[in-house]
Amino acid sequence: YIVCKGAFCVVPLSSAKSYTNTLPGLSKMSCRKWDMFTLLLSEDEDSTIRMLVVAVPIFVFTMYATMSSPHVCEYGFITDCIDSLRPPPPPPPSNSSSDTALHLYNQTEVSNGSKPLFILANYLNESGEPHPQEEQKIMVSNLDETENVLAQARAAITEARNGNRTKDSDYVPTGPMYWNAKAFHRSYLEMEKHFKVFVYEEGDPPVLDSGPSKSIYSMGNFMHAIEDNDHFRTKDPEKAHVFFLPFTVEMMVPYERVSGDFSPMRKNVQDYLNGIAARYPYWNRSRGADHFTLTCHDWGSSLSLPYPHNNSIRVLCNANTSKGFKPAKDVSFPEISLKNGFIGGLSASKRSILAFFAGGAHGPIRTDLLEHWENKDEDIQVHKYLQKGISYYEMMRKSKFCLCPNGNEVASPRVVEAIYTGCVPVLISENYVPPFSDVLNWKSFSVELSVKDIPNLKDILMSVTPKEYIRMHRRLKQMTRHFQVHSPPKRFDVFHMILHSVWLRRLNIKVHDDLITSHRNLAIMSDEFSRLAIMSDGPSICPMNLGYEAFKPDYTVLAAILKSCCALLAPKLGTSLHSYVVKQGHVFCQVTNQGLLNMYIKCGMLDDCLRLFDELNHCDPVTWNIVLSGFSGSNKCDSDVMRVFKMMHSSGEAMPNSISVATVLPVRARLGDLDAGLCVHGYVFKSGFQQDTLGGNALVSMYAKCGVVSRDAYAVFEDIVHKDVVSWSAMIAGLFENGLVEDAFLLFSSLVKGPTKSNYATVANILPVCASYDKSVAYRCGRQIHS
Repeated sequence: YIVCKGAFCVVPLSSAKSYTNTLPGLSKMSCRKWDMFTLLLSEDEDSTIRMLVVAVPIFVFTMYATMSSPHVCEYGFITDCIDSLRPPPPPPPSNSSSDTALHLYNQTEVSNGSKPLFILANYLNESGEPHPQEEQKIMVSNLDETENVLAQARAAITEARNGNRTKDSDYVPTGPMYWNAKAFHRSYLEMEKHFKVFVYEEGDPPVLDSGPSKSIYSMGNFMHAIEDNDHFRTKDPEKAHVFFLPFTVEMMVPYERVSGDFSPMRKNVQDYLNGIAARYPYWNRSRGADHFTLTCHDWGSSLSLPYPHNNSIRVLCNANTSKGFKPAKDVSFPEISLKNGFIGGLSASKRSILAFFAGGAHGPIRTDLLEHWENKDEDIQVHKYLQKGISYYEMMRKSKFCLCPNGNEVASPRVVEAIYTGCVPVLISENYVPPFSDVLNWKSFSVELSVKDIPNLKDILMSVTPKEYIRMHRRLKQMTRHFQVHSPPKRFDVFHMILHSVWLRRLNIKVHDDLITSHRNLAIMSDEFSRLAIMSDGPSICPMNLGYEAFKPDYTVLAAILKSCCALLAPKLGTSLHSYVVKQGHVFCQVTNQGLLNMYIKCGMLDDCLRLFDELNHCDPVTWNIVLSGFSGSNKCDSDVMRVFKMMHSSGEAMPNSISVATVLPVRARLGDLDAGLCVHGYVFKSGFQQDTLGGNALVSMYAKCGVVSRDAYAVFEDIVHKDVVSWSAMIAGLFENGLVEDAFLLFSSLVKGPTKSNYATVANILPVCASYDKSVAYRCGRQIHS
């Protein structure tokens, strides 16, 4: 049993010759640090397996137990301490579609018929020595210099956030179009100074892109630009900050879309990534977190392996958060049509058409738009097909607003076309993250419209004043440079903006070579490099990074973050955390479920709260009270509060307590529903809560607001054993509201003489009582209270 910095190799137990030949071969490998552990080999294979488990060092076992998938260590062995004890997978077929893939699992037959136990790599020849050509491919990396450069860049950006503007002879970002113009400029300059990209050259077309693409998505233009760029591209992977995997799904799709079978595509990508992981240490070092791919569709990465989808940086046109796009690590790529990509249009004052759209009814949003506005208003030019002789781009050049509803996917090339023609884009989409939104404040130069507001489209656009539109149009023209395509690329154009988005995400990653792992640093994400601090005023997407930690957060951490989501009123973060809770198996934790319920309530998502509540197997009084408080705080759900209270009472698993009573009674008082209040009082009396301060105060307030203060409210008030200032204030307010002015003042006098101290609420309740007397009496009483 050999441990090479966390990787182990087990040979067939029944072959002594193979065992003795393997050890010298491994000892000749250029390992910086490795230890040998000798195991007593037994003829009984089961006992040997048990000994193997015991002999695994605890730090190695812990590392692999906290990682969700097998890893390839930097010496080329695919390892996993759990899977090594299971039957090995079958060898890959010999007619693999990619010659670059190095299949590391190799099944070994045992001559005596015993069950084989192995993880033996193809790197060893028959004599147990590594193949010379493979030994040259195995590299060892040093991250200290790379991480120091990134640390200096982080410090410079942090300093620039509130500092002076940086001089630039070409362009200085300014204005409300940027979340933080000074931070963005400094970050961009740091990227120009330090950022290096290593492009893998392994693979054959169509796995590897073969040149610039002329399609509407123009992905190949970026690939071609990065491959020909001497400034950002490095041939030395040790100097690289990120690694580009240049496979393109676009060139694979035409071969597979007809059949609908994506398994060949999955095989291509999987073989390509396996080859990269086998030849280089960098993928395994960070679990792909510092690698990025580029594709308008997410088929390739999501259908291949879990790593590309979960860990690597994906530059996608289809930036749909409901389909797996994660703004914390993924980049939104603008769809650009270069066929007619001219720039410019009429000035803001000369645009005669209020809004324009022409396109097919792809998807429900476009169908809804066409149904409401197609050929129904001269100001809102919405067409499925344009008449012959009418130019699509000329219509955009003459329109103030260009409607950009999503079709079958959330992104649309109309967004960039509108920017090119100086037409303010109106984004009508759901779950869409606009390009470069971690830097650009889209609300300053575009209009975001929800689907439910489509019928009110004209009213919303007409509410934009001419002055506001001119300002918006001016900002849009300034933003055009960030979406232009140049060959060769120019500063601040779309090529550099995409690179900057990748650069920002690399700043959020720290790779630790000594642990052969990486993590996205939550401290950084929650400070200067999250959208919350560096580029925007919106909530950060820090919770999504929890999935990249080697040590998973427990329920206490999740509960704390959910509480923060409530304070920030950030429902998208909360729903992302809910998905994470389900994936990590915390669905039966009451603390986590209570945090989720509270988050949904505070964010106004009562339907989601009720849906989650119905799925819970067991609810304690705290859980029931959270739901009760949520419905009682919404005026639209007053009728549901009593229903939930009755459900709690009839469930038998958690009987209502004084908190439940204090939650439901104010709602009945607000509605003047004395009958329901009497029912609750009956339960309080039977349960013995009548003398409880909290329940008694709620009953006093309820009876007072229902107009039965002199009898019922006062009787409950007298039964409260430990009256607090709330008890006195509620009774005084109830007496005054029901016209019993003298009784209210007498009760206040009793309060002053007693041990309970009044507060501002009590004074606020008694001053109107004084004002109801004659002027002389009111003045005298008021002076006494003032003193």
